[in-house]
Amino acid sequence: MALPTRTPLDQFAEMLDTLVPQFPAAEIVERVHSHFAELIADTGWLDDKFRAPPEAGDMAAYLLAAGERAPWTIVSVVFPPGTTTPVHDHLTWGMVGVVQGTETETRFARLDDGARPGFARLRRLEAVQNDVGAISHVVPPDREIHRIHNPSGEPSCSIHLYGEDLQKLARHEFDLDSGEVRTHQPAYEPTKC
Repeated sequence: MALPTRTPLDQFAEMLDTLVPQFPAAEIVERVHSHFAELIADTGWLDDKFRAPPEAGDMAAYLLAAGERAPWTIVSVVFPPGTTTPVHDHLTWGMVGVVQGTETETRFARLDDGARPGFARLRRLEAVQNDVGAISHVVPPDREIHRIHNPSGEPSCSIHLYGEDLQKLARHEFDLDSGEVRTHQPAYEPTKC
């Protein structure tokens, strides 16, 4: 009986399990960047069902892999045309690599010290158009607040790598006008295999 073929995703996951426990967040992002670029360069391993929004037409996040010996997750995130996320943080390191379509990422800096519960003052830093192959880094505390928008008429898809399971983190959404901060805890789409 032939052994199942290890996909590029399987190989990348094994590498993460080895590297993630060894290095701090900023260093992990730099060490993993070139491997992540290779993973998203040829996504023959990514099933079509993880490139499409659910029938409801909302944004979708599909859990593809999670660490066995280290805390990390790989998620396929699909944005229908015109979709914009709230401004949000991550509370962990991460990388976002676009594999289909175009995504505009707007980054923000927090201006206050976080001492006032439920309130934050943010400043818009930059907006970048990320096309297929573009990789964005998320590293707390200074480079982790952003918003993503799909400006095109087709769904976009990006592979998100994070140093934790975001489904288990009480993260934050930020209202730019009022300064209100709300808890943000999205769920992954159920996968039917």
